Amino acid sequence: MMPTDVHAAASPYFSTPVTQFSSLRLLSDSQEKVSRGTTDFPCCAYICDFGRVAAGIYPMHWHNELQFTVTGQNSLSVQVNSETVVLSPGEGIFINSRAFHSIESATPGSGERLDIIFEPNLLYGTHQSVFYQKYVSPLLGCRSLPYVKLPADSDFGRDMLAQFHRAFLACQAQPFGFELETRDALSAALLLICRNFRQEILASAGSSDSREIRVRQMVNYIYKNYQKPLTLGQIAASASVSERECFRCFHEILNTTPVAFLKRHRVTAALALLEDSSNTISDVCYLSGFNTPSYFIKSFREFMHCTPAEYRSLLASGSRP
Repeated sequence: MMPTDVHAAASPYFSTPVTQFSSLRLLSDSQEKVSRGTTDFPCCAYICDFGRVAAGIYPMHWHNELQFTVTGQNSLSVQVNSETVVLSPGEGIFINSRAFHSIESATPGSGERLDIIFEPNLLYGTHQSVFYQKYVSPLLGCRSLPYVKLPADSDFGRDMLAQFHRAFLACQAQPFGFELETRDALSAALLLICRNFRQEILASAGSSDSREIRVRQMVNYIYKNYQKPLTLGQIAASASVSERECFRCFHEILNTTPVAFLKRHRVTAALALLEDSSNTISDVCYLSGFNTPSYFIKSFREFMHCTPAEYRSLLASGSRP
């Protein structure tokens, strides 16, 4: 169930229907660097409107914060690392710190989703606390648990969603004591995760995430240089690995190849550029890193099932693919 009156005034702790980040800015850096809330209360609840994002796509990115996302009336397709999770209306997902993720609207139209994104230290205070050492640190270090789906038809999912909405409404209404209410709800949600996934968290203690680190380095290199001609060797060299290891890293962490990831990212960049009617199709082709219009159109159709010109016509008519 969506909270009522979700379009209340924006504040450092609650954001009305705007995108969480500039798509174009994110396209040049895989780490989302946005201040959440304030230094003394690093948490913010968001209403994110897919109608304000090119093709309803939030590109692949990562951040150090923890994230809860709950769908509105539209279904969502969420990729977390190598897995894709489809969320039906009313369902949610918890995304762990530093996990790669992208979010797309899985149904036509704009639609909204609700997010709460917060720094983990909101819940534990200092690294010396029992909260960090016994609960938060093992969860953050559990690379085998990059996400937890929150289905609406299970006791666990319903309990998690109830705590999400309690935290979201506290950030929205901000009555006296809302900071304590928000932290209490998020702590309760974290406890549910730690209890229900205790074995996975304990089994993953001390595991290495070297390939994940390398993928972050290579993806960031792609994001910063996608407009230039790029070779597999250059992408691999950005993380000081061989081309074979580059393939292994992308396959294991993102379930794709470096070349396919680069092509998809260029198409995503083209979507944002096509929103600006002053850019010709040819301009968009070269600005998004494609070297020939024919290859640009072929790649665009592969992902969007229409040509760039057809996509622009849909935008002009007020529709989106």
